Amino acid sequence: MQDDYFSFLEFRAAQRRLAARFAQPRALMLHTLIFVVTLTAIWVYGLAWRLWMYGGNYDWPTLLGAGWSLILAAHALLHYRRSSAMSDRRELAVEDEMRQLIEKRGDPQIDHDRLFATHRSLAAGLERQGRWALALLAFALVNAASWVVSAINIGTSWPFQTTVPLALLIVGGVNAFSIWQQRQHEKRDDWFARLPFRHVIAYGAGSIGLVLAALLRLINPWDADTLVAGWGMVLLVHVVVAVAVWPRIRRFLPDTRHQEQPAKRKPGARLVLADDGEMLNAIDGDSERFQARTS
Repeated sequence: MQDDYFSFLEFRAAQRRLAARFAQPRALMLHTLIFVVTLTAIWVYGLAWRLWMYGGNYDWPTLLGAGWSLILAAHALLHYRRSSAMSDRRELAVEDEMRQLIEKRGDPQIDHDRLFATHRSLAAGLERQGRWALALLAFALVNAASWVVSAINIGTSWPFQTTVPLALLIVGGVNAFSIWQQRQHEKRDDWFARLPFRHVIAYGAGSIGLVLAALLRLINPWDADTLVAGWGMVLLVHVVVAVAVWPRIRRFLPDTRHQEQPAKRKPGARLVLADDGEMLNAIDGDSERFQARTS
């Protein structure tokens, strides 16, 4: 529907109306950035003045971080519920906007290809916006768990040191996973599409869980480190095989992607002659009934 400038203006207006229906991620992104920068600055300040050499100095900063992380998690959850991350709400909003565009145009000769393209463009914009809501929510929840566990066991520098890495890994990981899913859907065969991304995510979540279990003294820290290291080796082998080895092995295998598939068996058909001389198809038993009626 963008074949002229007026159509372009209608499309941009539709984009703005759709964006106004959902919460924007700017406030949550700013809140997350302030949290990460502030807690990291406190950690760096403590290192510079050697404040962390005394266990009592952990108390108030850790409690501050734990309380703030819960507020951030609540903010992220509230934003997620009002964002375009939920596919059902997003699709309903796009369909409603498309109906308004079609009704406003009132063109009897509708170009359906252009309508589908407009629908995809509007949905893609909302999906990118919702992706940030999902990524920030995932970080906020994991971050809150990290700080709460540390508040139960005050005296460890774990949450201060991992706030920035968690933000980069989780927010970046969710966006990368969305891109990977899109490439998988498009059936691309580049190295990124061949990555075992689900295994990578499982390894990251499992490693965090093992480290937290060790901090809570649920398992031996040495056992946790051994499991993380062993799993990492398995993941590395999986990545090498999926990205580099398997594509080369597949070259020597018969390519069945373009082979003709045997036609499915269809019900038998009969050609019958109507009163006006037209040849008609009749399926199996229907032919006898049809001939009885026309005889």
